[in-house]
Amino acid sequence: MKYLTELAVRDSYFSTQRASTVALAVIFNAVETSIKGPLQKVLEGFLLATMDCFDFDHSIQIHEARIRVNTSLYHYQEERWINSV
Repeated sequence: MKYLTELAVRDSYFSTQRASTVALAVIFNAVETSIKGPLQKVLEGFLLATMDCFDFDHSIQIHEARIRVNTSLYHYQEERWINSV
């Protein structure tokens, strides 16, 4: 998760987003990719409930940030692969 957060710093898009939006995007992506089954649903439910209780951005903005984090990760991995060849 720390790696994804640090990767987000490379993209100027994230400088226009609230830190909490980037953090939630990274956490949702980490939960989705590393935890499967009933525990994943529990954690996602907890995150959604947390969003309702506190002043987070709208879920659409968080979803857009999730997509951007994934895109940044893909491009970074692709760049590393090209440079290793």
